[in-house]
This record gives sequence, structure tokens and C-alpha cells, in this order.
Amino acid sequence: MPNQDATYKKALTKAMRYCAYQERCISELHTKFKEWEVPKNLWEALINNLQNDNFINELRFAESYVRGKFRQKKWGKIKITQNLREKQISPKTITKALQEIPQKEYNSTQKDLIERKKKSLKDTKNTFQFKQKVVNYMVQKGYSSTDIWKYLNKAK
Repeated sequence: MPNQDATYKKALTKAMRYCAYQERCISELHTKFKEWEVPKNLWEALINNLQNDNFINELRFAESYVRGKFRQKKWGKIKITQNLREKQISPKTITKALQEIPQKEYNSTQKDLIERKKKSLKDTKNTFQFKQKVVNYMVQKGYSSTDIWKYLNKAK
């Protein structure tokens, strides 16, 4: 049992350092625990300890993730949501975190990205193909194709 206690303390110290560096989610900790070869029976206690000491907080992580991906990478809500789901963040937490993006800023960013993409495309002879390239780019960035088509058909 003393060996188990030493393993727990070592893993906790490592996890605290890992979480203090930047916001983390529970699934990222699971990955690290596997990498560090921490016995699975200690994972739950470690995570509870980290949550109680506020080293890890899923909502705080999700909000930080949303702000970062939107402001830095200009991702849309769809892509952000998919990535948070992959990290096993609850739908309720994702919904709350997406409120970090002001709707005006979201619309403005979407329009800027569309305009920038339109300017970067050279072949404008076939209007549908041109628009389709813009839509494909924006969908890849995580924006709604319906909204993009509305904007493209409205703006000439």
C-alpha cells in the first residue's frame, strides 16, 4: 500500500503541474495518466482531488477553448462544438461555453472570412463554382452552410 500512496502523490504532483500550465479537461488527463502509466484505480481520486483544488474545471476549460479557437483560429461554432464533444465535454457545458462568443462578433468574423476568401479566389466566371468554393472553405472552418449561402446570395 505505501507504494500505491507514493504513486498517487507523484501522479498528483505531475497532474497539478500539467493543469497549472494551461486549462485542461478530464479526457486530456486520462490521456496523460495512460502515458504516465498511472494505475486506473487512482484516476477517479486524482481527478476529484484536482477538481476540489480547482486545478481542473470543465466549464472553465470549455470557455477558454471557445475563446481561443474563435479569436485565434476563427473557427465557427460547429467546429468548436465537434472538437469539444471529442474531448467528452457535456452538451450543457458546451452550450454555456459558446455564449463566450458575442453574436455580433461572430457575424462580423464570418463576413470578414467570406470576403477574404472571395478575394483570394481567381476564377469568377462560373458563379456557382465560385460560391461553392467559398461555402466549402467556411464549412471547413465550422460555419453553417445555410448562413453562408444566405450571405452569398444577398451580397453581389
